[in-house]
Amino acid sequence: MRSKTPVTAYYIRTSHVLQNIGRQEEKVEPGWLVYKDEGVSGRVSFEDRTQGKKLLQAVRAGLVSEVRVDTLDRLGRSTENILQTIRQFHECGVGVAINK
Repeated sequence: MRSKTPVTAYYIRTSHVLQNIGRQEEKVEPGWLVYKDEGVSGRVSFEDRTQGKKLLQAVRAGLVSEVRVDTLDRLGRSTENILQTIRQFHECGVGVAINK
């Protein structure tokens, strides 16, 4: 039995630590879980990113009901990896919402 009510998770990634992350952060709503990978190249697979891996674990544990991102490219390094990430979410019954 799960102890927490599933919530929305918001995934943020920047490719450089000096990149402005504020544009993505300003879209976070109260109560959302935030997973933030800063300074992580877009060439790194979603499941190999520190916070991406943690988000996948939370999804599999049933702690997340929806994953939101600012743009589709946040979910992986390539079209194939993005589709793989979305499939993993869907297999756990988790929806994906993309702002743009």
